[in-house]
Amino acid sequence: MKHILLIAIALCVIAAASARRQNTTRTRLQPIPTEASAVYDTIPADSLVVLSGYEKALRSSRESLLITNLRPDTIAGIGVTVEYLDAKGRQLHKRAVEIEAEVPPAETRIAAFESWDKQKVWYYVLSAPARPSAPATPYTVNISIDHILLRK
Repeated sequence: MKHILLIAIALCVIAAASARRQNTTRTRLQPIPTEASAVYDTIPADSLVVLSGYEKALRSSRESLLITNLRPDTIAGIGVTVEYLDAKGRQLHKRAVEIEAEVPPAETRIAAFESWDKQKVWYYVLSAPARPSAPATPYTVNISIDHILLRK
């Protein structure tokens, strides 16, 4: 039994020593065009897209806003910067958000995105009032459009 075990170990050592290294790095790879580059035009922000109706209730994991398209093209998405401010106007947080939203010309759509408030203790000052027993802090927002994605 000992001899069989020693022979098996010796065979494993010989096999490992004789195995040659392989180069697994692939060369001459070409990038595949993404859907965003093939289907959309990205343009700078303009005044023909209006954001309104922002809302984030206490304990909500989503924020939402209304996007109104006054352009002759269909909007496929927008990039916005959201700045969160406390009651005294001090910055709490600031982030860039990419929002996918299909908004045809001359129409309005609601768009939702993940909330910045992971602990769910903040609420937008114009949202429905929080329960009096729930400890919560109100905030306001400044939202600016960074870019717009148009459907080709």
